[in-house]
Amino acid sequence: MMEEMTGKSNGFVRVLLAIGLVLLILAAVITSIEYCAKDSGWLMKEYERLDINDYTGMSNEDMTLAFMTMVDFVTSKSDSMNVKVNCFGEEVEMYNETEVAHLYDVRNLYTGVMWARACCISVAIIGIAVFMIVEKHDRFRHLSKTYLICFAAVTGFFVLIAAWALVDFRSLWYAFHEVFLGIEGSTFDPAVSRMIRICPERLFLDMCMRICAIAFGICLIAAAAAIVYLCVCSKDKKVYYK
Repeated sequence: MMEEMTGKSNGFVRVLLAIGLVLLILAAVITSIEYCAKDSGWLMKEYERLDINDYTGMSNEDMTLAFMTMVDFVTSKSDSMNVKVNCFGEEVEMYNETEVAHLYDVRNLYTGVMWARACCISVAIIGIAVFMIVEKHDRFRHLSKTYLICFAAVTGFFVLIAAWALVDFRSLWYAFHEVFLGIEGSTFDPAVSRMIRICPERLFLDMCMRICAIAFGICLIAAAAAIVYLCVCSKDKKVYYK
């Protein structure tokens, strides 16, 4: 009876560990989003590569300034969206009232995502801590195996999202807006919205690919460490049995 209860207890703890590790990986993805969004150096180079000055009527410097003003507002670093740019030879206020109202919604979403990251990390710490306390044998071996399984599962999910983005980024972008912001992705007309003109689909596609690459790289380091540990454990067991 006791053995059965212990087995159920260990099973629950391992499920809790798996949930914690998945959430930890998601926290790494969110951190990558935050890092990429705030990287003005990459943004400037991206605008130079895209060469959309004739389309936007702005210099790369003004587009970068306008985009980073938007990022500062969304991340609550600034409460003002007032920024003037030179557009087709005329100095104008970059954002109109409709765009600012939309960015308030994006700001609320971003705040929620940051809270979600904090919760992910907290639950992950609790899950790993409970596992390390309850599990009596081969803790790090189980931890390594579980992490590799979780890493493979989350990677598979994001590979599907990346494939969707590469095949039809516009439909993905529209779906994101409808699900998380409650509006259609086509709400703003590029003909009258300077915000949309400095945010072409290719810019966000490249940014999304960069976010995935950075998050994958971070998690891959942990996966490599787990594989090395399991290999060392396997060799140690072979030596022990000899």
